[in-house]
Amino acid sequence: MNKYQLWLDDDAKTVGMEAFRYPPNDGLWAPWVIATSVEEAKQIVKEKGMPVHMDLDHDLGTGDAMEFLKWLAFEYWTGEGEIPSYEIHSLNPSGRANIAAFMYSWHKSIGKFSPLSIH
Repeated sequence: MNKYQLWLDDDAKTVGMEAFRYPPNDGLWAPWVIATSVEEAKQIVKEKGMPVHMDLDHDLGTGDAMEFLKWLAFEYWTGEGEIPSYEIHSLNPSGRANIAAFMYSWHKSIGKFSPLSIH
């Protein structure tokens, strides 16, 4: 599978929001792939495998990042391979806290430090 970064934000493809809700043009780890919903994110992962990095918004219109992360950790991930590093760009304070706590616990469950960046 090719390495990629997952940008999860329901506004990422909204005209006029590109400057605020679009992945940075850095490609530091790998190219960005954009998902605007939980279902789209799941489909991308099923097709491309586990991302090396994720940048997450919490509120996704018809779902939230927590729904995706629970699927990723408990249904998709086999316990083999790396858990993605992540950043959180959500403006929802409780959503940010929930994502950070979940990812910290997931990383800690396998004895890894949880790299986090909130912007």
